[in-house]
Amino acid sequence: MSDCHFANAIDKLLKDHKMTQADLWRASGVNEAQLSRFINGTQVWVSPADLLKIAKGLCPKSKPERLNQIHAQLLYAHLQDECTGPGAKLVAIELIGPTPTSAHVLEDKAAPPALPPKIQRNLDIIAQHVTKDSHVRKMVETMANLCRREPLP
Repeated sequence: MSDCHFANAIDKLLKDHKMTQADLWRASGVNEAQLSRFINGTQVWVSPADLLKIAKGLCPKSKPERLNQIHAQLLYAHLQDECTGPGAKLVAIELIGPTPTSAHVLEDKAAPPALPPKIQRNLDIIAQHVTKDSHVRKMVETMANLCRREPLP
């Protein structure tokens, strides 16, 4: 599997709908070479128009109500690929609503276990202040080092 979430999502949807790359190319109208780059993970950026064309191409003709779900899955995967850099860990992307493929299935790893509400609230408060307050940032780094069992700097 590719490291590209978008490529993995297309691949999974192709398998789910028992389609080939050629079937998707014909059904979507997206340029064949470009579609190949998406599927191989060599091109991550996709225009909103092409994303919708791919979703329509993957939507079974017998179930047009699934278009929104498929489009959301592809958009979710695309946004995961776009979310990179120093602040990426501070961004949460989630897929809400009923979908046959949940967000954690699209990822290579399982979703982390849910935290008790009180701990989650506390972590959310820390996350709000970690970028603004050097003391909070230093405390978080110290706690992380302790969790990793690394010596303090």
